[in-house]
Amino acid sequence: PDLTRHKVIFWNCGESLPPDRQKIAMRRLRAFVKNGGYLFTTDWSVGNVLLQAFPGFLGTSGPRAPLPETVIDIYPAPGQKQNPLLKGVFHRGAQGRWWLEQASFDVKVLRHRDVTVLIESKELKELYGRSEVVAATFKSGRGRVLHVMGHYYQEEGNLAGTISAQRLALNFILERLAKD
Repeated sequence: PDLTRHKVIFWNCGESLPPDRQKIAMRRLRAFVKNGGYLFTTDWSVGNVLLQAFPGFLGTSGPRAPLPETVIDIYPAPGQKQNPLLKGVFHRGAQGRWWLEQASFDVKVLRHRDVTVLIESKELKELYGRSEVVAATFKSGRGRVLHVMGHYYQEEGNLAGTISAQRLALNFILERLAKD
């Protein structure tokens, strides 16, 4: 489809395309973001979208080492408490717990100078030997990409984790709309 009519695109976890359409879709997504669009991706899309459309920013162990279903405590990454994308994401006295569905893909930062890690979980490293990254963002051209581990919706975890997921997405949308 023509992506120029949109300001924000949400690309959910397992939504992959047939190989014959993959190349053109990734080229269009790249152009969409470069021209000011915002792309929000979840879980497996780190592998089936971001590695294709924006190589070199984020990586994953992906299907070689999927994670078990788990619920993890989440925290703002060091130095990011005041990041506008985290406004209202963390509440004093309420520990956010983030649900990762079975076979979630971990997130690795490949280009540290260009990627901002927003949310982390020490449990990912301590329990599973993985990167602590739960949510990360990077700019490309005039646009931005935000990727979150797991899904935008939270079936498990707790209310604070659900609010965190929703508020992060809302802040992302509001940032894009404020550009107009």
